[in-house]
Amino acid sequence: MKKLITFFAAAMTLFIVGGLTASADQLEPGMYNFACVDGGRYLNVYAGWDWDGVNVCVWDADGSPEQKFRLEDRGGNRYVLYPTSSTSGRVLDANRGSSMSAPLQAGNNIDIWQTNDAPAQEWYIDDQGGGKYKIGLVSNFNLALTCDGPWWNGGNVSLQNFTGANNQLWYLKRLDGGNNNNGNIIDRYRQIAASVGNQNQSAYTKWGPCGAFCIAYARTFLDNFTHSYGEYYWDGYAQWWYGRGSSADLGSDYNVLMRAKSAIDGGKPAIIHVCNQWTDSHYVLAISYSGSGANISDYTILDPQDGQIKTLNSYNFTDDKQVITF
Repeated sequence: MKKLITFFAAAMTLFIVGGLTASADQLEPGMYNFACVDGGRYLNVYAGWDWDGVNVCVWDADGSPEQKFRLEDRGGNRYVLYPTSSTSGRVLDANRGSSMSAPLQAGNNIDIWQTNDAPAQEWYIDDQGGGKYKIGLVSNFNLALTCDGPWWNGGNVSLQNFTGANNQLWYLKRLDGGNNNNGNIIDRYRQIAASVGNQNQSAYTKWGPCGAFCIAYARTFLDNFTHSYGEYYWDGYAQWWYGRGSSADLGSDYNVLMRAKSAIDGGKPAIIHVCNQWTDSHYVLAISYSGSGANISDYTILDPQDGQIKTLNSYNFTDDKQVITF
């Protein structure tokens, strides 16, 4: 019938987060989310069930064990992917159908299985640029992990011949160790800032649009198409995130950091209210963190003032300890 999948994915590249992130020539072993470029939904073991043949689909990011996969290096650019929802060692697997001798081919469904069929369970991950990755079988790299229904929860995932379409490309988000403070996610946000703009550009010098820019950056990342700051800016200030996110005043610096960490762990950025010697009110977008995430210096931000990547300790928290999440 089936085999146990060992999600072997070799990569020559980085990991992405915050949407998802990594580093250079080869992916490091560790815990990851995989988000389909089309729709942004996460690779997901259905309902977190743990038996041979449980279907793999995509679902909105929710931080659950069924969306977290441990990437294990088997050498030679082969990796195995273990969902943390399985306590019995099952892995990501291309289902051959009723016979172990059946060919691996376009149309095979993706599920989880015990590790007993390396050609169907070893994966190679190839950097396609722009923070996007192709995940293909080591045994036949033309067959790629494909989301057949990226725009709804439960959209099925299967093997298909690779065409380069966005439903065959994935963002990777590191969840442990280096957490999300790596190249791909940061490169993605640099691209977003270049397309959306920033406050220092001549068209955007009026007071108040920092919150609107933060929302435009966040929504561009989450929706995978470019939003303008003008969609979220009116009357000079107003409630830029009204209807666009959830605002909370959290009472302490630590609570601010933990709320931002929780958002980033769920594949989403967080807007933080900050200040410094030049301004008593400014908003920045927290996009990744390193280490424990318990220190302000752990966080990387996109600053709408100039569209640059910085560390959060460039600023202080305001008295209201406000965070906006999505």
